[in-house]
Amino acid sequence: MGHIPWLDYLDTLDDKGLAPLTKLAQRWIYERQHPPARDCPTHKFLVSEGTQEIGLGAYLHKQGFGLGAALEADLIFVMEPVGSREGAFDFADDCGSNGDPMTSQECFTQPLSSCSHRDAVVGRNAWKFGSRMWDVVNANGVKFYKDDCPSFLKEKLQAYYRGTDLTPAFFKLWWRAQSAAYLSRLNAETTDHLRTARRDAELHQTWLHGNDGRPTAGVPYPLPPGTSSLHVRHGDKASEMTLVPFEKYVDAAERYSSENPLAGRKALFVSSESPGVIENAARLPDDGRKKQLTSADEHWQVFTSNIPRFNSGPYQQIRKYGPSTMTRSWYLQLWMALECDAFFGTRASNWNRIIDEFRCIFVDKCQLPYFELGPETDWDEYFW
Repeated sequence: MGHIPWLDYLDTLDDKGLAPLTKLAQRWIYERQHPPARDCPTHKFLVSEGTQEIGLGAYLHKQGFGLGAALEADLIFVMEPVGSREGAFDFADDCGSNGDPMTSQECFTQPLSSCSHRDAVVGRNAWKFGSRMWDVVNANGVKFYKDDCPSFLKEKLQAYYRGTDLTPAFFKLWWRAQSAAYLSRLNAETTDHLRTARRDAELHQTWLHGNDGRPTAGVPYPLPPGTSSLHVRHGDKASEMTLVPFEKYVDAAERYSSENPLAGRKALFVSSESPGVIENAARLPDDGRKKQLTSADEHWQVFTSNIPRFNSGPYQQIRKYGPSTMTRSWYLQLWMALECDAFFGTRASNWNRIIDEFRCIFVDKCQLPYFELGPETDWDEYFW
């Protein structure tokens, strides 16, 4: 991806498998964010100082709020290169050059803009998107609320769905997906790193029936057709949502497989911050559960990765294993999930939402099924 211009990459995807108007939206964002570099001093900006200690999924959604506010107010969105006043949002080890530190997510992604944060001077030609701005941004005389969608794109969607009474929830979900995807356009270095890691047999394991509980090294690349993604969010999330047990994910996947025997094979890619979930997944091929009448396979086949795991919050993982190690590991698991053909998760988790969103933008799999495993009360009117 990082070796192909973003808009050219999108042109390789089938519109029917993308979220509606994805190519139009991404082109509009890109062009607004990339004026000729010589013109940058004449523009106005919204400068993000990051956020408090939250995970990468919540961070992308928060910064997408800022991106929307900037575009609505005819500003260019740029990001400070290092952590906020709280010393947070350092998703990378220092990747700066020429003595200029950089520890933000932009160590892994293509530039947000052809302009730089150096072109923006708060109080002169720029406004601040503060780390504690969670509800509304008021910049350049324009207010933009956290659930809003830029009005230009909202009008395009209304015209596309003429005669349909679109809901505020639709606009919110759609913009969250478009903005988070734009912010995650991986650069060439990260793309190469993930490609190498994806093909590293020592980094991945396949668990099969009848192998005495021992894995085989490596997993197929790409994952076999019909593989399902199960992302089980546990860790510190109990304070915000019901922790859905792994068994409930498996029951749902078993039901889907039996109801779709010609398409849904019994193969799972399982990701989680919890080592216990991975241990349970490894035992699944030999657990002796009764197969459904119309199951296509006798036993489950399970794929996992040997990434650093710590059953806690994202920032506890960063402190334990290091920012760049964890951010690359998260993106690796995300891109492996996008190889799948069905998706099981809970939208109370920002990372599950990122998987759900990116399958509709980075790959043309929006028409494939997503299954919600959490109670609706956990994600109804969700915040981030």
